[in-house]
Amino acid sequence: MPVIYNSRAQNCWRDSARVVRIGFLDARACSGLFVWMLHMSWPTFWLSCAVMLVFVLLERGGISLPAALRLARTYFAPEVRLPSSPYPERRRLQ
Repeated sequence: MPVIYNSRAQNCWRDSARVVRIGFLDARACSGLFVWMLHMSWPTFWLSCAVMLVFVLLERGGISLPAALRLARTYFAPEVRLPSSPYPERRRLQ
């Protein structure tokens, strides 16, 4: 009699790279809901709804939260990055 293995139980590591979802929302989109649960008031409720709406719109546009943060960083960062020290070779030779 052949042994039938549950492929889902054997290969559970394959799901580790997927985005965590709560229903249809990305779990990172529920961060505003977490803030609202800590301080329940109407302004924080509307703020959490706005945060969730922004995350849903980003996801519909094909951009994840880390990619959106990188995009914002490149928008606000200067074109030429200055070195942390004017003498980088001196620090290397010490």
